[in-house]
Amino acid sequence: MKKIVFLSLALLAVSFAHAQLNGNGFYRVQNNKTGRFVYITDDKGNISMSTTSADLYAIILWKNFNKAVSDPASVIYIQKVGTQYDFQSQGTGIYSIIGYYVNLRANSDGTYYAYATSSGLTKYLGDSEFSDSPDGYLTSEGSGEYRKWKVNPIKQDDGSYFGVKSEFKDATGYYASFYAAFPFSFFSTGMKAYYISKVKGNMAVIKEVGSDVIPASTPLIIKCASDNTSENKLNIQTNSLVAPSENLLHGVYFQNSEQTHYNQVAYNPSTMRVLGTMSNGAVGFIKSTISFLPANKSYLIVPAGTPDELKLVTEEDYTAGVEDISINDKKPAKGTYTLTGVRVSDDSSSLVGLHPELYIVDGKKVVIR
Repeated sequence: MKKIVFLSLALLAVSFAHAQLNGNGFYRVQNNKTGRFVYITDDKGNISMSTTSADLYAIILWKNFNKAVSDPASVIYIQKVGTQYDFQSQGTGIYSIIGYYVNLRANSDGTYYAYATSSGLTKYLGDSEFSDSPDGYLTSEGSGEYRKWKVNPIKQDDGSYFGVKSEFKDATGYYASFYAAFPFSFFSTGMKAYYISKVKGNMAVIKEVGSDVIPASTPLIIKCASDNTSENKLNIQTNSLVAPSENLLHGVYFQNSEQTHYNQVAYNPSTMRVLGTMSNGAVGFIKSTISFLPANKSYLIVPAGTPDELKLVTEEDYTAGVEDISINDKKPAKGTYTLTGVRVSDDSSSLVGLHPELYIVDGKKVVIR
């Protein structure tokens, strides 16, 4: 019986695409009675045809738009495949999880029944009608209004938009760690997307994403316009841009501890740093006390022995901030050195043959072009 429930979940999403879109697009899926939204929180699941059992813990339902507004797990891309549909989120999709595309049926009131049929038996997907708590679960025993679902196209209207929730603030602005499977551009002004291009000493060098559209699956630091999600809106896009290859940030989609899934990535304080507030009050990458990496956030993998705090600097700030190399008596060291302190020549009077770069010559910065 449970296999029907999982298939019905997919029908839930795709039915609205069929009726409201003349093509593929992004939606939030919501129960018409309880108002709970569908979230994809895992990429694990299965259906056993012989036992009619199913693992449904990749899906949760949660009430309140204030949570859905900034959670990438609530963003579902609906794709038509022949006469059927797949719905995708968080780097996975119904077909990749259970091996089935799905069908649908619309109701006259603008809602939809989600159902599937197997061996002559039809089951409908319903939200749990046993509780009014914020979180709910899927059931094949629901009836009436609890079987009805609607899909809200993601757009800039109140109650439909996607906005980034800022997490940290310092003197330079509001920031958030972000990782989503969809490409996007900024709808709100004053927003920027950065990644980390290098880590040296106690510095993490940030670089702004050069394209107007940020590619899908790019771990990021987002500079927000404010601490209000309605002023940090994204235009969710569809494109095939490639993420920057020099990006040192990584990301995770899931932190799921439901039932037997435990789809989580353990945090290693020796080799990982996460975005946070440093001891001086500035936003940077820090050693944390968390046990698992949070879903839809970016993080840095660093060598053991890396400082607990990494300040964010631009490439220009990094180059300008290199300290002069000196000997024990604080007098400038004679000779020519690289920025990392490697001596390349004892004769500072001749710079012939050096590669174009910034050097320290007799304690002073010299650019070879």
